[in-house]
Amino acid sequence: MIDKKGIILFLFLVFALGYPAQWAIFTFGFMTFDSPTAMDQVFFIAVLWIPALAAGVTRLFFPVDASASSSWWPLPLVGVLRITLVVPLVALLGSGINLLLGGGGPDWRLGTVINQLDTSNLSPEVLAVLPTILLVAIVLGGAFLGTTIFAAIFFGGELGWRGALQSRLSGLGAIPAAIVTGFFWALWFLPSLHAWFLFTGKPYLLPGFMAQVIILAMVVSYIAGQFQQRQGHLGLCAVFVGMLYSYAEVWDYLFPVTNPPWSGVAGWISIALWGLIAVFVPRLLAAKAPEAKES
Repeated sequence: MIDKKGIILFLFLVFALGYPAQWAIFTFGFMTFDSPTAMDQVFFIAVLWIPALAAGVTRLFFPVDASASSSWWPLPLVGVLRITLVVPLVALLGSGINLLLGGGGPDWRLGTVINQLDTSNLSPEVLAVLPTILLVAIVLGGAFLGTTIFAAIFFGGELGWRGALQSRLSGLGAIPAAIVTGFFWALWFLPSLHAWFLFTGKPYLLPGFMAQVIILAMVVSYIAGQFQQRQGHLGLCAVFVGMLYSYAEVWDYLFPVTNPPWSGVAGWISIALWGLIAVFVPRLLAAKAPEAKES
């Protein structure tokens, strides 16, 4: 059974609040791309929690969604470790395929990062090992941030997209529910993506990139839905999305030369790899866990 009224109310609220909020933070300078500040991030994080607000209001009127019966804490260690290993491996494999297709290779010397640092007071010995130190710090730091801070930031979105919407669509089946959820999830970010492409001076690239983001969101929604369905755990959904975002940032440092539309977390290579995982080995990321309890 599909809760049509709950779905309509959630979608109305999330877009009625989300679109104006995204437009406002970019139009009035609360969020900038050229020199973002800590306060800019606070405003954008607040916007990212709008789906949680919409889910909460929807649940007041139609109290049937996955957030009522899903755990969010504590996080199952095995599930977190699987995500922490698989996301970087997929990113690494995708970068290797991109290299074979003629894309840019890795910058193991991390010139993009080092050029932003003041290294004038460092000794030659330290400068020699600095790229290695930074490489380890960035890779490990990406895993730490993805499973903690970024997971917490994106948890609000998961309460909405997975907890309120995808669970109400589950009567359609796992794949149709993921397709519909992914479509609206990606479309919700349209004002932010539009602002970014206006900033880069290439708004004509938005339609093609938007198509890629929509397809990726559908695939990610299916995989995240496995955590919700098989383990009853929205926290793992947030960790998965947080790791995807974190390693998108990490790979920008390691592979500064892009190869659109093939490279990047929303590139066709990444979409194909995650599509294979979604189709053939969903249990790799979300093994059945009957012991999952409500929180």
